[in-house]
Amino acid sequence: MGNKLLLEDFKTSPIINSATYDLSQILVNENSILIMGPVGSGKLELILKLINLAKNDRKIVIVSTNYRLESFLKDNKFVDFLPIHISQKYVEDRFNVRNIGEIIKISKKLSTEIIKEIKNIDKVVIIIYRANDLSPASNCCDITAAKQEFWSSLINTIKFKKNTNLILICDKIGQECDVLSSVVDVVAETDINGKYKIERNIV
Repeated sequence: MGNKLLLEDFKTSPIINSATYDLSQILVNENSILIMGPVGSGKLELILKLINLAKNDRKIVIVSTNYRLESFLKDNKFVDFLPIHISQKYVEDRFNVRNIGEIIKISKKLSTEIIKEIKNIDKVVIIIYRANDLSPASNCCDITAAKQEFWSSLINTIKFKKNTNLILICDKIGQECDVLSSVVDVVAETDINGKYKIERNIV
């Protein structure tokens, strides 16, 4: 199935970077993955392909502030997932942090809540839908440094959980996704034509 899907991808969504990945192998290696691109550029469709390859042996967990990804998956007959909805209190807190210490604190709090929800699940794919809505948004500090600290802390904490993949979804608005692309293992970028490229992040 993975080979069939890969052949289809080269026809409709060519992988155009020299450091390429077979879709069926990305999640095998327990990587953190960023899927980024403009609004409406096929990010949800790429997620569906990835999780359909993983669904037989991994539980899909969706972390979000809204229901759009959940509705999309249900519309495409994928219903076996665990939703984790981010509280309105957290959404407000990210605007009110006053220093880097508080940014790390809310990052640890969020990652701890996620890990608590999956503690009894053996193999997990965690999808953070629209990371744009979770990043710190206070003007307390340099925004790039703030996001770097936040996401580095969150990703590293979750990666300690055995057999866990983390997929971050980011709408490419200005430089919104730049920090995320520097803290993950693999970056998949979609374009407005629904095509994508996948590359290993070299750090």
